[in-house]
Amino acid sequence: MDRKEQLEAVETMQNLLIARATGSVTASDSDYRSLRNRLLAESVLRDILPSFLRTARDLSQFWAYIKKDFTGYEKRREHIWSAFQPVFEFLEAPEETAPFPEQVSTSLATVAEVAATKSQTTRVFISYSTKEKATAAKVKDFLVSYRLKCFLAHEDLQVSEEWKERILEELLHCHIFIPLLSKSFRESEWAPQEIGVIAGRKTVAIVPIALDSTVPFGFISNIQGRTIPLTGLNEDLIITPLLKKCPRLIIPCMIERVRGAKSYRNAEAAMKPLAPYFGSLTGSELLALVDASIENDQVWSAGECRVDLLPKLIAANTSRISPDKLRALSYQIENNREFQVEL
Repeated sequence: MDRKEQLEAVETMQNLLIARATGSVTASDSDYRSLRNRLLAESVLRDILPSFLRTARDLSQFWAYIKKDFTGYEKRREHIWSAFQPVFEFLEAPEETAPFPEQVSTSLATVAEVAATKSQTTRVFISYSTKEKATAAKVKDFLVSYRLKCFLAHEDLQVSEEWKERILEELLHCHIFIPLLSKSFRESEWAPQEIGVIAGRKTVAIVPIALDSTVPFGFISNIQGRTIPLTGLNEDLIITPLLKKCPRLIIPCMIERVRGAKSYRNAEAAMKPLAPYFGSLTGSELLALVDASIENDQVWSAGECRVDLLPKLIAANTSRISPDKLRALSYQIENNREFQVEL
């Protein structure tokens, strides 16, 4: 297919999935299968198509996926729109400025797995030995503070659930995999098998964390591991490598931290890790960050944000921020600076 045909096919697929996700009986399974095969046959698109399109072989599998995590038609529409966004950005860019397929694969592929930035849909699977479930719980709490949705078997499995099937389902749909490596992990009957499942999913971001001297092994032996320092969990241990591995997954979560910051210090801590990415934000990410910065007075009142970070955000995106929002953000910064001087 040429680029125009690819764009039309992607639009048709998005509309078909929205129809199915919102209860339409007109969505055809045969149309889905045929269109899915055509799109996956396009090597330039395969790695940036939504992960659910690659894993759902028919509409019943897609329905099982979408109804589980997204209640209500609006949330489902937003998720599908967000998931297809990187494909549209790639296909609608002028051909002379469009990224090479390998660049899209590494920098944009996983954005297709991110839903609307206002919901916790970036899914993390924490793999661990049951002997270390207390440490695993601390890792989960840390990640949840960054608006990441984590699966921890001993907390999240219900007694009545078929636990093997549920674990496999989570492994097949997670976006981030964090194995907590240890001697007990290697000796576990199940934990190493979870690595084997994840090894077949090329778009999953893997961040091994060592609890002792155990290093990544087997299918993940080529990945650099990190050891929890004596000071405990920190941003550099998990969030920084995730931002590098899959910025499109983590940036929306970080923006929500900015939106929800309840103090100057929290606002600065939430905004600072985003600074290296100011110039490479997608349109929707930029809009969300600007809106969060305008709406939350803890952001534009915080010294480091007002003096350094927000001016850098504006400088990197002056031509991409709408005039009304640019005026609003600039006004908040300048007005607050004058207020601070008067005090």
